[in-house]
Parts: sequence; C-alpha cells; structure tokens
Amino acid sequence: MTNMTIETKFAIGDKVWLLQNYKAIEMEIRSISITSSTIPAPAIHITYCGDDHNGKLLTARQQECFFSKAALIDYIASE
Repeated sequence: MTNMTIETKFAIGDKVWLLQNYKAIEMEIRSISITSSTIPAPAIHITYCGDDHNGKLLTARQQECFFSKAALIDYIASE
C-alpha cells in the first residue's frame, strides 16, 4: 500500500474570493472534497464547499479561489 499526502491551498474556516455570475464573492470554506481520476491522465481535483455572507451554498475548484479580492482582480486582469 502506498501512502499519499495531499496538501490543500486553503483550510476549513478560511475565507476565499471567487467569481460567481461575473461577480467577486467571498466564501467561507466549510468542507473540502478531494477526488482523483486516471482518465485521460492521473489527476487530483480539490473542491471547496462553503457559503457566502447571505448563507448561499457555493462550490469552487481550488484554482478558482484566491486569498484576497485584489488577487482575484489581478488574475482576471492578467489575461
């Protein structure tokens, strides 16, 4: 049996920024889902589940989450 360590960029309780319906939204992470696949190539997918300030349930992949609103805006503006 092989042991594997998976490190996530964010932790439960962290507040992150993401884009939902073309708006910057702050979400507090409530749970983390980690899945793996082998097709078409081996990959690990990390998804965060949380809620916004209105209690609306949100999900986002790790690459869609940012530590700050400024970092989200910088990412959008860079492309």
